[in-house]
Amino acid sequence: MRNVYATNHGMLVERNWLSEDDYKNTNVELVYIYSISHPLNEMLPVIYKPKDSLTQWMFCWERDELTVVDSTHECLLIFDRINQVHRIYRVRETSESEVRSTLRMIDKRCDLQSTPIGTVPSDG
Repeated sequence: MRNVYATNHGMLVERNWLSEDDYKNTNVELVYIYSISHPLNEMLPVIYKPKDSLTQWMFCWERDELTVVDSTHECLLIFDRINQVHRIYRVRETSESEVRSTLRMIDKRCDLQSTPIGTVPSDG
């Protein structure tokens, strides 16, 4: 664990980043911010809505290079290492439809990245 932040809705857990070598050698996208609302509940990936989207929700992927700088009980201060800017996000619980929307985006993304399985021609 890299850090833990208290919010009005529970705790946000920021996972340690992979080393640069490990990151380059993996093809798996990793979520790095999780939430836990009660000690007996499971940790769930955090989703957020980009400022330029009205309907798209996304997981906090490690490749996005967003780092939590600080938090209050209702807001997170994030540093976007790619664009070199700070952002403030309001922390709140998500609705079931927002979660479903995020999962649909992941499904579409996986469908676009998958390749059909083909047969290899034999030489004989």
